[in-house]
Amino acid sequence: MIKKTNSFKIFLYAILILITSYLIFNDNGLIKFLQLRSELSSIQIQIKSTEKDLISIENKIQMMNSNRDSIEKIAREKFNMKSEQEKVIIVNEN
Repeated sequence: MIKKTNSFKIFLYAILILITSYLIFNDNGLIKFLQLRSELSSIQIQIKSTEKDLISIENKIQMMNSNRDSIEKIAREKFNMKSEQEKVIIVNEN
């Protein structure tokens, strides 16, 4: 009688270990879940960063559409031009 209960307990433990390992290591198991949760967190951080960049770009567009001076300033900076009132000073760093 004792051998039957011991073998039954061993059988139950083996089944429990198999089920637990299946739940942890299968394709949709706990390890995959934790990897996906980590990936989701990094993607959400990237989305927030991209949204901040989008807001900044929208503000620049709005500023450029409403103010002619800002368009001229950006164009001068981008194309290295000067207005009639500005003087250019060239500094050599040798």
